[in-house]
Amino acid sequence: MPFLFVDRFDFINIRNVCFLFIAFCLTSSAVYIMNDLFDIKNDKKHFQKMNRPIAQGKINKNNALILMFGFLLLGVVLAGIHNIYCFYILLCYFILNIFYSLYLKNLAIIDIISISFGFVLRILSGYAMVKISPSLFIILLVFCTAFLFTLIKRKYEFVLLGACARKSLQKYDIRLINKFININIIVIIFIHIMFMKKYLFSQDLMLFIALISIIINILIMFRLKKLSDKMIWQCDFISCIVKDKKLFVLFILCLITLIYA
Repeated sequence: MPFLFVDRFDFINIRNVCFLFIAFCLTSSAVYIMNDLFDIKNDKKHFQKMNRPIAQGKINKNNALILMFGFLLLGVVLAGIHNIYCFYILLCYFILNIFYSLYLKNLAIIDIISISFGFVLRILSGYAMVKISPSLFIILLVFCTAFLFTLIKRKYEFVLLGACARKSLQKYDIRLINKFININIIVIIFIHIMFMKKYLFSQDLMLFIALISIIINILIMFRLKKLSDKMIWQCDFISCIVKDKKLFVLFILCLITLIYA
């Protein structure tokens, strides 16, 4: 995302961002393998996760460990070659997920904060790679959006599988989850308005762009709320956007207005 906000596009930035993307894919793969190793017993009981290779026994633990450390090493080294700050961020990302897998995932709200902060680290690595100052607005927007999507996912798990699906869900109830979803939607809209505030008093095209961007953001929030109430899909960070055409179009339009601003 930070790459979209640079003043100029050049080959070096494009190359470095591509390498960072590969590095984060490798590191994320190591994280997913680690999570599957820690959750192997619970995954065998889960209606979807039971089909994962480690849960099915298609990949034994020793081979999974080799793959995990191999992906991690390749990821952090690839990032470190191009930017030492990205090396530290990817290392922090992996350490955060170790704590998440061992302890934080069992704590209500803290588990969602941990996941959301992981997405902030991804954004920060992008800023570090293209060497521009982080935008507080983008960081807050990414954190709150990740927080919202994870809340909706927790709601889905709670409704479909009940509080026994994971330890942290035992401290939730459906009213509490809905309350947090509503609060988070209000916070996201407020952050968006504050970002566009500087354009709301202009008399040129930017005023129109700002108003359109705010309206689109509000429509996105209402669409997410409607879908979360219907519970018609399992909400992860990508598939829920792609599956719903209206939501996908609104996200694209909102991103265009943010880039233009």
